[in-house]
Formats: sequence, structure tokens, C-alpha cells
Amino acid sequence: FRHPPLPPPPPPGPKDPKFVSNFVSTTKYTALSFVPMNLFLQFHRFSNCYFLVIAILASIPSISPVGGLTFWFPLAIVITLTAIKDGMEDYRRHQSDVEENNRQTEVLNHQTGEFEAVPWKDVTVGSIVRVTTLDD
Repeated sequence: FRHPPLPPPPPPGPKDPKFVSNFVSTTKYTALSFVPMNLFLQFHRFSNCYFLVIAILASIPSISPVGGLTFWFPLAIVITLTAIKDGMEDYRRHQSDVEENNRQTEVLNHQTGEFEAVPWKDVTVGSIVRVTTLDD
């Protein structure tokens, strides 16, 4: 087998700001943005907007013979259950992201000339990665 010479090692120092990291994040929400963003996305559905308008109109005593609670309660239940479902899906995406970011791969260490196990999130532009038939 022929072994070509290794490329020169990257210069020491901070990561190059021109390139993004290899960190994967597919979640929609953060802890602070969950409630406002989830409500925003839920009220983009026509049915939720329709029932919101009906609940507001039913809450006005001069134009509605029934109390507004009759319409607010089902709307609140639907919104709450959908928010719980969305939160659980986003948490599963977060767990999958953590698993993928911490998956090990082999990257060449230029100082030693040996391949080292490194998490995927720490792979940078210019890293030499060993790919085997067992890798996904």
C-alpha cells in the first residue's frame, strides 16, 4: 500500500469563524420560546382561530344566550393537548440531537499521526475522518 504524505496540520488557535460548527440541532423550541411560539403556530390553524372568535363572541352577554365558558373550555383543552404533544415531539428531537452530536468518529490527530475517537460535534472543516464500512 502507498501512504501519501499527510497534509500540514491546521494552525493552532480558535476555530475559524467563517465556518459553522458540526453541531446538529433540529428542535423548534427553547425553554423560553415554547409557549409564545407554540401559541403562534397553533393559531395559524384556521380551526383554532375560528373557535377563538366564536369563544370571544360567546363571552359577550348581549349577543350570546350561553356563557363563554361553554366555548373557552374545549378550546383550552385542544390547545393544551396539542402543546403537550408538540413539547414531547420536540423533546424527542432534542434527545436524538444529543445522541447524534455525541456519536464517536475517528479523526486524525496531526501531532501524533494517529486517529482518535472524537464526538461528531467536534469535527471541524479540514478534519480528516476515517470512514469504515460499519459507519452510518
